[in-house]
Amino acid sequence: MRRGWDGLKLRALGCEWAGETEHHIRLKSLAVLVARRHGWNADTEVTGQAPDGAVWKADVLATRGQTRVAVEVQWSPQTDDELLRRQQRYESAGVRALWLIRSTGFPVTKQIPAVVVREGERGRYVVRIPAVTGARLRNEHNWAYEGISAETLLDAAFAGHLRWGVKTGEPLMWSVEAATTKCWRCGERTAPVTGIAVDVSATTIFLSINDFDADVALLREILPLEICRDHRIGHIKTRFSKTEGRSYLSNGCFVCGILQGRFFEHEYVNNSTVRHRGSSVVDDRWRRLLEPRLSRHWRLLGVKPTRSVCDLDGFIGDEEDDESY
Repeated sequence: MRRGWDGLKLRALGCEWAGETEHHIRLKSLAVLVARRHGWNADTEVTGQAPDGAVWKADVLATRGQTRVAVEVQWSPQTDDELLRRQQRYESAGVRALWLIRSTGFPVTKQIPAVVVREGERGRYVVRIPAVTGARLRNEHNWAYEGISAETLLDAAFAGHLRWGVKTGEPLMWSVEAATTKCWRCGERTAPVTGIAVDVSATTIFLSINDFDADVALLREILPLEICRDHRIGHIKTRFSKTEGRSYLSNGCFVCGILQGRFFEHEYVNNSTVRHRGSSVVDDRWRRLLEPRLSRHWRLLGVKPTRSVCDLDGFIGDEEDDESY
């Protein structure tokens, strides 16, 4: 009997798991262990039938209430078409699926929750969550998360913390940054806002004031007049720029109100400092703003991405989202 992190007894290769690699067996054991730890009923090699009569067999099937989640360990190569076909079969049967795939290059979509899994040190397994379709191991910019343990990934999945997009009610924190400079017209000191950093469950999104063009009221909520006065931040409003030949949401001089053009922002952005911080929860306004940036790859709530990707509504294991998943 094997003991330790995989927790379960590895059954003899001459029976149920005959022909499978040890990696396959150990990852299935780990998935069962973690699912049970989170209050799910879980077992390996569970079969079922889709509405069209097609029979499927899950490496691991976890159930809790009416929710069913299949974990598939794909250690051998598989085409994208086959992955999509199997995923659609699960979906038609009302089963969510999470894929642990050894090969890279699979599609990165909300419809296919998938990560790359490899053997790490001391027989443990590590995962990478790709940020782009067709990710290759040699390109670090393709990965949203690296070096995450398979156990951490499964913990997140069965706790409802593996997410695509952003959910109403999710907590967020924000900080407003501005840089002190002299107005090009009157020469008085003013502090144009250079950006707003928004932290959503350890994922940081950087926004400019122009991102609030469709909801200036939200920007004014997070940057009230008293804060502007204290830091000499000029009025932010839509102004016409002769240089760009159009109107856009812009910084104004704190004293004379003249537009402080975006062209010069790169000159003082490195001198920016945080002038105001606050917290809120995601409402419809924040969701419209953040959803496009947080719908580019799967993310782990509470786990900081390996690199800053300004990106990430579906849950694995979240019963509240059953109807919309």
